[in-house]
Amino acid sequence: MTSTEEKHYDGVYPKTAEEWWKLLNDFGEQIQNDFFRYGTQSEWKKFRNAVRGHKNTGWIVHFLNEVWWKLPDTSSIHDIPTFKLLCDLCSEAGAHTMEENS
Repeated sequence: MTSTEEKHYDGVYPKTAEEWWKLLNDFGEQIQNDFFRYGTQSEWKKFRNAVRGHKNTGWIVHFLNEVWWKLPDTSSIHDIPTFKLLCDLCSEAGAHTMEENS
């Protein structure tokens, strides 16, 4: 989470833990801005701190999945700039969590 400037996610799945963390660093603030109403202020604060410290991966994975489950089941959700990224981070998270803890 380095800048408030919006970036564009190129849609390339993270293949390593390093790529997964880079996406979180690059887009974490944008994800928070896009999905803030689906988490509490304290959860988002914990999210920011965990991403900055590259720690608590299991909680980040759980939290992002909880946010995803709270999203409305409408086609307009795909119009949110970081929706695909959120999906990719959730779907690739399990492998990277295991990789990090091995």
